[in-house]
Amino acid sequence: MNLSRNLQKLKLDIHQTFPPHCAVYRFCREEFTIVIRQQDGAQLVQVLNDINKYFAKHPVRTVNGKNISFSFSGGLTKHLENEDFNATLARADSLVYKAKSLGRKQIIFA
Repeated sequence: MNLSRNLQKLKLDIHQTFPPHCAVYRFCREEFTIVIRQQDGAQLVQVLNDINKYFAKHPVRTVNGKNISFSFSGGLTKHLENEDFNATLARADSLVYKAKSLGRKQIIFA
């Protein structure tokens, strides 16, 4: 399995669970943004935790034969009424860093 297949797994699981109002965007080199028109944060946390477990069991093999495991930390928040989208992203980003500081492989919903 290669890196692009991991991204496809993430996109597929999100799109299958939350159709039709969702999108997965590559935000930076190692960061992704998931936008979902959904009220159930607990369901999204469960899906992301399941994907984390999948990644742990399916490492990527490099051309040198080395296995690299992937995981992710996430910060989830709701877009508030009359809020600028950049403010929502900034709040989610700060939650990602909080999750990483607490030991990574965590999803924080606030």
